Amino acid sequence: MINNQYNEEKAFLNHSNDHCLSSSMDNETMSCCLKIQRNFKHFNFAAKLRSSWIRILLYIFLFIIYSIFIINIYNYFSVKLEFSPKLLSSSYACHDTPSCAAKNGLLTNQKVIKNKNFSKNAFFSALYTDNYLLGALTLGYTIKKHHPNHPMYMLYFKDRLYDEKTLCALQIIGWKLMNVKRIPSVPGTYKQYVDQFTKLILWNMTQFDSIVYLDCDTVVLNDVSHLHELVMEPWRTGFEFAAAIDNWFGIYIYKFNAGVFVLHPSQLVFNELIRTYTIPGNYLPQFAEQEFLNQFFRFRYLQLPTTYNMNMAIYPINQYLWETLKPDFKIVHFTQRKPFLSNEKSTQRFKGVYELYYEVYNDFLKNANVSLLRTSCYMIL
Repeated sequence: MINNQYNEEKAFLNHSNDHCLSSSMDNETMSCCLKIQRNFKHFNFAAKLRSSWIRILLYIFLFIIYSIFIINIYNYFSVKLEFSPKLLSSSYACHDTPSCAAKNGLLTNQKVIKNKNFSKNAFFSALYTDNYLLGALTLGYTIKKHHPNHPMYMLYFKDRLYDEKTLCALQIIGWKLMNVKRIPSVPGTYKQYVDQFTKLILWNMTQFDSIVYLDCDTVVLNDVSHLHELVMEPWRTGFEFAAAIDNWFGIYIYKFNAGVFVLHPSQLVFNELIRTYTIPGNYLPQFAEQEFLNQFFRFRYLQLPTTYNMNMAIYPINQYLWETLKPDFKIVHFTQRKPFLSNEKSTQRFKGVYELYYEVYNDFLKNANVSLLRTSCYMIL
């Protein structure tokens, strides 16, 4: 209908314009014709402009579609090619001194390490809601399994987490409860992350030489006590903060994931963190402490291997990489799905991830003090 109206208007102006050019007329008629000619020019200009904008929008749309297609093709082939070599597999080659020593039947210093005093080398996590309790219990069990002599502390808000059954269960697993004051978020922070700035308080825990922090949606699969050695003496090593690069929808990016990190507590650094995190324009606030810490420590942090924060996001994109690195997993991070939540069931898309979680969870049920959890804390597992 719009096209018909457009064609009728164009035909009328064309006819009027031709009539003006061919007729002899008085001044009044001439004035009228001049107006028609001006309208005709404006009409042609508007039509051309309209047509140009349509073409531009069409080109933009096609460019976006083409870009998405090219990016997906690139990601598919680059990931497949980049992570396919046999050298990635620990069964093909050992990649560090301990694994190479084990492969060649040589003794390691593992027994010596276990006899050290680790009271100042702590593991920390944070629980702000009862929903993640099972995740916190499973995480605590896996930490204790591989680090029986290290202290574990759970940050929580007393006014938020007050259920005695929850606190009872955490302590039976081995968590030492630490009630802390919430560090407020900044405007623009996504609702689900508003409590996460409280992690910054870890830098104020100067009674410790080193802290390994893990979110409650992670599990520890191997001994990672050596992470403490990285930051214990920053004056000697030059390192105070370490984390593994993040993975968004199967693609590794230059930013780190703040679900697992290692730090050396420092009152001076804590003061700077608190001073700068509220200043507008320093970082994008949507992703809370993760984005802030990325900007604060950008180009200054020690990058850990991805196996120290194995993000489940890689699994649907490259199951080969997941299965290849699986024997070397140190810490697995359940970012996109939470297997410990009753409403998050396994899907084919994350089949291998859920299988790994349930393997850990069944080990927890078999070897943790589950009977005490049931009788003393009235937990249903």
